[in-house]
Amino acid sequence: MKSEFVAEYFTGTATRIEGVGLAQIAEETVQRHRDAFGSAPIYRNALDVGGDYQFRLRGEDHAWTAATVAALQTCGARQFL
Repeated sequence: MKSEFVAEYFTGTATRIEGVGLAQIAEETVQRHRDAFGSAPIYRNALDVGGDYQFRLRGEDHAWTAATVAALQTCGARQFL
């Protein structure tokens, strides 16, 4: 996040890298809301998954299947027990 954003909303938090600011976060939020509640037929019954390590019903074919994602989630959850 941009240092100005971090200074304003996360007072006292150090940041060494620059990234998105409030304007881009707002833009992405509005887009996600539009996708969720807009009239696009593909989103009528489901939201965009928005994750990298998640099986995507409407996504491209790749190594992440429902079984591999379930195994990854189970493994990750066991580390925090």
